[in-house]
Amino acid sequence: MLYKRYLIHNFVQQPQETIDQFVFKLGQLAEPYKFGSLEDKMIRDGLVLGCQVNQDRAILFREKECFKKSL
Repeated sequence: MLYKRYLIHNFVQQPQETIDQFVFKLGQLAEPYKFGSLEDKMIRDGLVLGCQVNQDRAILFREKECFKKSL
């Protein structure tokens, strides 16, 4: 489980990749690992850590419901 979490936490947004594309890829990465109730939190953490656009990251921190909207 630790290695699987490591993969998600180190997954980074690629240049020219939209935030929606990045969230989709994070979801695909997390799905086979069956994180259960932790899956949303793992994707959220991966999104915040791997987001390469500072403006998008700032929105994630500012808007409480933003993550749920992005899924």
